Amino acid sequence: MKTKGPKLYKNLKTSGEVQEADFKFLQEKPDGDANFSVQRNRQVIADSIKKNEKLMIAKQKAHDEALAERTDAAASFLKALVDGKYFGVNSHTAATRFFGRRELARLRGEEIKKQMMEQMQKNARDLGMN
Repeated sequence: MKTKGPKLYKNLKTSGEVQEADFKFLQEKPDGDANFSVQRNRQVIADSIKKNEKLMIAKQKAHDEALAERTDAAASFLKALVDGKYFGVNSHTAATRFFGRRELARLRGEEIKKQMMEQMQKNARDLGMN
C-alpha cells in the first residue's frame, strides 16, 4: 500500500509516494504539515549534495596523496633492487632492510585500512545506506 504526499519533483514518477515501510515515521495530519515547504526541502537536499561532493573531493585528494607516497616508496625500493643493493637476499628481508620494520608496517597498514574502508562502503551500498 502506498500513499501520496506532496510531489517534490514533477518529472519523477514516484516523487511524493510514501512506501508502507515508512508509515511508522509519519504523523497523521490529514491537512499535511503546516510548516512544510517544498522549496526548503529542495534546498536542504541540494546543500547536502554539495557538502557530500566536497567531502568526496577531499577524500579523493587524501587517497591520491597516500597512494603517491606508497608508489614513490615502492619505486625507490625497486630501483634499489635493480641496482643490486640486495642481491642474494629474499624479498621480505630486502624490504625490511630498505624500509625498516616500522615504515614497512605503516605502509602496509595504510593499504589494509584502505581495503577495509572500501569494503565498508560496498556493504553500505549493498544495504542501501548510500
